[in-house]
Amino acid sequence: CSTAYKSAKKHKNFRYPRRIMEAFEMMQNALPSVKSHAGRRRLDYARIFRQNNGDFDVANKETRPTMDQFGEHRKFPHNNQKIVMPAHIKIGTGSDDEVARIHFKYDSNTGKYLIGHCGEHLPTASGR
Repeated sequence: CSTAYKSAKKHKNFRYPRRIMEAFEMMQNALPSVKSHAGRRRLDYARIFRQNNGDFDVANKETRPTMDQFGEHRKFPHNNQKIVMPAHIKIGTGSDDEVARIHFKYDSNTGKYLIGHCGEHLPTASGR
């Protein structure tokens, strides 16, 4: 989504851009497994990525308080609609220049991932 490009460009001081590429590589490697699991029930990205040698912390969803307070920050425009993307890959901890998040969703219509955000940590109910 265009918002992914904008968020990545805005996060220009991120110190570990190679980790972003490694996360995308993990997603690419896991895509056949994601496709085979899609449609059965809610996708467990964390488990699928881990089974495909992913070494990132992955959250399948956000907490209810975060979605209640900041759910709009996890809706991204695509094809004239807003797509909710609470699933995300966590990259780094610590200061803003060491942390990035990739919010995404698998689109079974296209067989591809939609990426809505690739940048700074979005606001949460816990204050991060």
